[in-house]
Amino acid sequence: MRNFSAEQKRIFGTENPHESSNYHRGLYHGKKHAQRRTRCFSMKYSIQTMKPNVSRKNLHSEILDMQFNIWISMKARKCIMKCGSFDNYLLNTNPKKIDSRFGLHIRNLIIQKRKNPDFVIPYIPGQATLPKTKVTKSWEYRNTPAIYMPTNVRMSEDQSKYYIKTP
Repeated sequence: MRNFSAEQKRIFGTENPHESSNYHRGLYHGKKHAQRRTRCFSMKYSIQTMKPNVSRKNLHSEILDMQFNIWISMKARKCIMKCGSFDNYLLNTNPKKIDSRFGLHIRNLIIQKRKNPDFVIPYIPGQATLPKTKVTKSWEYRNTPAIYMPTNVRMSEDQSKYYIKTP
């Protein structure tokens, strides 16, 4: 499931071939792809690409009172834990270290919200939740817990009270 829209790609993307659009749409704290040469027994070199340790996480901003589902590197997660919160990380970290258009955009929104508490936060592209599809509905149906019911009870009662109701 992709949360990033074409509009977000256009706003937070990049034309620089050395930095991917994903790099500018997440928080990597300066971590990028790197290459190293490894030598085998026959003294030949092969190039290996080292990628940052990245995962998709939900981060909550207390100042904006919003939840963000973004790609984040382990280095950035450790820095967030060290700063105490997602807001403190964005406010206290050097913008050169944040180094992503999405991170700097959220940082500017936090600064504006702190200056003016009545500031209305605009829609941030890519943060809307997608509607349920056939695939997600079938997955939810398959994962409904099975409850044993004797046949006489199953025929005479309504069993919907035994299952978890969706909100």
